[in-house]
Amino acid sequence: MIRNRLGCSRRSASSSTGRRADSHVVTSSAATGRQIAESTPDVAILTSATDPVRLLFLKVPEGKTGKNRMHLDFQAVDRAAEVARVCGLGATEHATHQDYGLTWTVMTDPEGSEFCIVQA
Repeated sequence: MIRNRLGCSRRSASSSTGRRADSHVVTSSAATGRQIAESTPDVAILTSATDPVRLLFLKVPEGKTGKNRMHLDFQAVDRAAEVARVCGLGATEHATHQDYGLTWTVMTDPEGSEFCIVQA
């Protein structure tokens, strides 16, 4: 799992479907604690020295029109604190849900891609 300093985790790759990959990449880098290994106007790669999973962001001409093709969850020891932290990075909080024995908050990044922060 990819872990940041607050114990959040996610494992996956993603492609940006927004108009400005830069804001998406900067927010994702700060949220995950990963370094921007490569960044061009069309491609960005986030990596970690301790985890082999990398995040790849590709700029595409289409805007987001529906659900994400892939959904990412961050697991946090303190969900509310992590929601506040990523909001400070440019994410937007939408709704908090409780079901299946879990509590999670639906968020969007600056490009409108959805992700959730789940209480550990």
